[in-house]
Amino acid sequence: MRFPPLDLLALAASDPSVGIAEAARLGLPVIRTLGVDAPVELIVAAGAVPVRVAGDPSQDTPNADRIMGEASVGPRGRRLLEQLLGIDDPVVITQADAAQPQLFAALRELGRLGETVPEHVHFLDLLHLPRASSRKYNEKRIARFIE
Repeated sequence: MRFPPLDLLALAASDPSVGIAEAARLGLPVIRTLGVDAPVELIVAAGAVPVRVAGDPSQDTPNADRIMGEASVGPRGRRLLEQLLGIDDPVVITQADAAQPQLFAALRELGRLGETVPEHVHFLDLLHLPRASSRKYNEKRIARFIE
């Protein structure tokens, strides 16, 4: 039975492992998202399943701790980084909060240094001000993301 994209979105949002398993069963790629403003509709339209990265407060972070040392990303940032270090799926990170640009920068630098990080990480910085300049900026960023 083939699930429509909205059902896959619901599965992936409620339990990422279920969404990932269903995407694999259907032969659809998974794109991990970090940020409440990630363009999940565009990911679905591209034939992929968006799966949100969310930090589990009980999660240990040995890899993130080893890599980040004393750098200040906070407990949530370390949990998110720990999850991102353990996946091969493409990742879309937005700037929905202050930690996310930091995580993107950390992943980019870690990759440059030879650490194992997701091969494809995209940073999508969208503006949320009701202004023409913000809409124009977002249109350009979304067009680049689609490419």
